[in-house]
Amino acid sequence: MCASEIQVGDQVRFGLLITEGEKQRVQYSQGIVIARTSKTVTIRSLLSGVGVERILYLDSPLLAELKVVQHNRVRRAKLYYLRRQ
Repeated sequence: MCASEIQVGDQVRFGLLITEGEKQRVQYSQGIVIARTSKTVTIRSLLSGVGVERILYLDSPLLAELKVVQHNRVRRAKLYYLRRQ
C-alpha cells in the first residue's frame, strides 16, 4: 500500500511488530485516521469505550502492515472534533 493512498477519514487496519523477549509477532489494530502529515498518521480507535490515539510513522520498521478498510469522504483536514464524541 502506498502511503499517499491513505487519507483523513479512512478506516484503516495496521499491524505493529512487537518484540517479546526473543519472539516477534504482529499486533493488529483498527481505527480512523484523524490527522495526516507527510511522514505520520494519527489513528483514533475505541477500546472498551475509551478513546485511544496512536501516532504512526509511515516509514517505521515497526509498522508491518497498513491497509485501508473503508474510504470515508470528509470535508476537514483534521478530525479533532471526534475527540469530543
